[in-house]
Amino acid sequence: MAYTTPRTWVTGEVVTAAHMNAQVSGNVAHVYALAQTKTVMIEAVGVEEPTYAGTVHRWIVPSALSGGVITAFDAAVSTAGTAGTVIVQLERNRGGTVRDVLSTRAIVEANEYSSYTGTPGVIDSTYRDLMTGDWLSVVLEDHGGGTVSTNGGQKGLYAIVTVSVT
Repeated sequence: MAYTTPRTWVTGEVVTAAHMNAQVSGNVAHVYALAQTKTVMIEAVGVEEPTYAGTVHRWIVPSALSGGVITAFDAAVSTAGTAGTVIVQLERNRGGTVRDVLSTRAIVEANEYSSYTGTPGVIDSTYRDLMTGDWLSVVLEDHGGGTVSTNGGQKGLYAIVTVSVT
């Protein structure tokens, strides 16, 4: 249910079930859903230019996120580059079985800072669930090419993962 701006109550007003559902139940459910959503930004590559491909950062899923599902994934760079696109995959390793979490990789276009304005990652619903002890890896599939000295290439790489925990 969407959040409803609380009404101004009038002295002596009869409170109905509809009032309570709209003003209390709906708003509590909305706020609860927001409280269950966690967004984590991971610095995968520091301020240097990411000039290599492959796994650039890994982290283990803590118990606080166990049972959650990944609902969004984006990538960002701290300095936009002009040479090409940065393409990022998120992998989940559960018990030695590695799966791509994204059916469409996150893409940061040339001259852009994030996949918010490029192509956000599309989550594969088969591999979005998390368990304590899963490993998540940020995999740089294309760093955009170029070098800092010749084209003001991009620097830094950040993974932005949103998880909904019930």
